[in-house]
Amino acid sequence: MSEYKKQLISTEAKVGFFSLIILVILIFVSIKLTGWKWGERKGYYLYAFFDNVEGLSRESPVVIAGIKIGKVVDISLVNDRAKVKIKIFDKNRVTSDAQAIIRTRGILGEKYIEIKNGSSAVFLENGDTIKKTLSPPDFEKMINEMSVITVKLEEIVSSLSGVLGGKENKQKLSEIVENIRVSTEEFKTTIADLKAKVDYLYSGLRPSIKNIRAVTGILKESLPGMVEKYNNMMKQLGEVVENSSKNIDSSIKQLKEAMNEFAPALEDLRNILKKMREGKGTIGKLLTDETTITKLNSSIDKVDKLLKKVEDIQVKIDYQGEYQIKRDEGWKSYLNFEIYPDRSKSYIFGIVNDPVGRETWREEEIVTVSGNQTTRRVVKEKVREDKLKVNIEYARHFGDFTVRGGIIQNSGGVGFDYTFLNNHAMMSLEGFDFGRKTNPYLRFRLAIWPWKYFYIVGGSSDFINYQASPIYFLGAGINFTDSDLKYIFSFVPSVGVSK
Repeated sequence: MSEYKKQLISTEAKVGFFSLIILVILIFVSIKLTGWKWGERKGYYLYAFFDNVEGLSRESPVVIAGIKIGKVVDISLVNDRAKVKIKIFDKNRVTSDAQAIIRTRGILGEKYIEIKNGSSAVFLENGDTIKKTLSPPDFEKMINEMSVITVKLEEIVSSLSGVLGGKENKQKLSEIVENIRVSTEEFKTTIADLKAKVDYLYSGLRPSIKNIRAVTGILKESLPGMVEKYNNMMKQLGEVVENSSKNIDSSIKQLKEAMNEFAPALEDLRNILKKMREGKGTIGKLLTDETTITKLNSSIDKVDKLLKKVEDIQVKIDYQGEYQIKRDEGWKSYLNFEIYPDRSKSYIFGIVNDPVGRETWREEEIVTVSGNQTTRRVVKEKVREDKLKVNIEYARHFGDFTVRGGIIQNSGGVGFDYTFLNNHAMMSLEGFDFGRKTNPYLRFRLAIWPWKYFYIVGGSSDFINYQASPIYFLGAGINFTDSDLKYIFSFVPSVGVSK
C-alpha cells in the first residue's frame, strides 16, 4: 500500500511540474507576441470624428509609418458621427494638421487608424481633436451612383438615336464628315504652300514679288471651290435639322393625343382622391381617423425601437478543443454561443462533448441465504453517463472582470473570468456539481490569444476530488463575432446562374 501511494505522489509531482513549465512557456510567448509590459503605458488622449467606423473596435492599434504609437480607447456616437477616443503613448507627437485614416490589414485583417503628420510645427495636446479624418469608402453607395449615371447615359444615347436615326440622315451626316475631311486636307496643303512662299519672301525683294503673285494665283484657284463646298455642307446640315424638327413635331403631337386619352382616367383618379380626403369609403375613414393614425404611428415607433435593439445585439461564437492528459480521458470539446444585448451583460448557450461523462456511484445490496444463515453485502459501482452536456449561463461584465452563473455541464454552478494583457489573455475559475460526494467539480483555465481569432489554452480540473487525481489539459480554440462574419461575407462576390 505504501509503495502505491509513493508511486502516485511521484506521478502527480511530475505532472504538476510539467504543467507549471507549460504555463510559464505560454505566458512568456504571449508577452513576446503582444509586446506587453508591466503597468499601463503612459500617454495622452486625442479625439477624431468619422462618418463610418464599421469594423473598428476598442484596443484597435494606432500607427504612424507602420509603427504602433497608440490605441483606440472608446467609440461613441455624437451628432450622427462616430467620436473615437485615441490614446497616444508618451514620446509620440501628432501635428495640428495631421490626418487620421481608417485602414484594413489585408482582406480579412482587423481595422486600425493610420495618422499622417503634416508640416505644422505645432503639436496637439491632451484633449485636442484631429480635424482631418478619412473614413473607409462606402462601396455600395459608389455602385448605386454609377448605376444612376449609366441610366442617364442610356437616356441621352436613346434621345440622340431618335433625332439622328434613319438611313437618309445617316447618309447626309457621312457626306458632311467627308466634305470636312477633304476641306481640311486642302487647308493643310494651302497653308503649307503659303508658309513656303512667305519664307521665301525674306530672301530678297524681287523673288518676294514673284512669290506673292504665285500665292495670289493659288488662292484665286482654291478659295472658290472651298467656299462652294462649305456652302453645300451648311445646306446639307440645314436639311438634317429640318428633318429632325419634323420628327420632334410628330412626337409632340403623339404625346398630346396620349394625354387626351389619359384625361378621363386622371379625372376618375381625382374624384377618388377627393372622396378619400372627405373621409368617404373604408380607405378614406382610415386616412382621416386621427385615432387610427396615432395608433399606427405608435406601432411603427415600437417596431423601430425593437429593430434598433436587435441590431445592437452582438453574438460571439467560441469553439475549444482540449486533450485530457491525466486519467486517459481523450479529447473534450466545447461550443458556446454568447449573446450580448449590451456591454454590461450577456447570455451563454453551449454544448460540451465529454468523453467520460458524469461519474456517479451506485450502491447495490446483495442478500445471500444459505440454510439458517443470511449474508448481506453492499457492492459499489462507478457509473458514467451524460457524455453530451449543456451550458446555460447569465453573465455580468465589470470592465476586465466577469461573474457568471447558471447551468454548467448539466449542473448548477458559478464562474469567474479575468482578462489582462490588453485582452490577449484570460484566467477563468468555475465550479459546479456541488452535491457530489467527492467534493464539487472545480476547473481552472488560462487562455492566451497570439492572434485575434485563435487562442491556446491550458489548465486543470477536478483537482479537489479526494478519490481521484486531478485532470490536466492542453488545447486550442477559435472565436469570432457575427460582425466578423458580415465583414468576411462582404468580400464574397455573388454568383449568378445562367439559364
